[in-house]
Amino acid sequence: MHIKGGSPCEYPHTFEILRTHSLDYAAKIQESTLSKDAALWSYLLYLRPKVTIPLMAMTFSEAQCNRIQSPALRAVLPKLHLNRYTARSIIHGPLLYGGMNLPNLYTTQGIYQLKFLLGHLRAKDKSGKLIRITHGGLQLLVRMSKHFLNLPYKVTSLLGCPSWLLSVWHFIDHLGLQINIHGIMTEVLQGHRPIDR
Repeated sequence: MHIKGGSPCEYPHTFEILRTHSLDYAAKIQESTLSKDAALWSYLLYLRPKVTIPLMAMTFSEAQCNRIQSPALRAVLPKLHLNRYTARSIIHGPLLYGGMNLPNLYTTQGIYQLKFLLGHLRAKDKSGKLIRITHGGLQLLVRMSKHFLNLPYKVTSLLGCPSWLLSVWHFIDHLGLQINIHGIMTEVLQGHRPIDR
């Protein structure tokens, strides 16, 4: 799988299961007579847990997350007295700026990944050590003296080895975030010329 949209999914069974949850919910909500409030709570408390539980370990692209979420979202919006084609910037936008603040699946995946990454690195547990080992290997592949998670994601096209950490990198770059991880090796091996941006 490539992280960008439109490519085959690395987890086809998980993707199909989550999309089936969304399609099943859409069919049920369209036939229901739920009130506006009940429809909103059904979306947040019934559907979302079913589709978000495995996201921490996934590397779905934004396009794949949208394909999972869109059937349920298109079905529930009319129940919320909204046009199903309402701009997603309004649907997912914060209340502060007039949005509905409905969670976005791709953003949820990225937040779960960052919590996992930072939590285990701070805990310095077995998972944290494995993340550091993977990070070190990718740093050598990138061959840059700067921490690769803070570089433009386009550098990853040179690697050709999609992984969970690259999915995290894509999310970080997508939001323009910077991460400082102490004790991470960023040296370039002697005889290796750093890749230019």
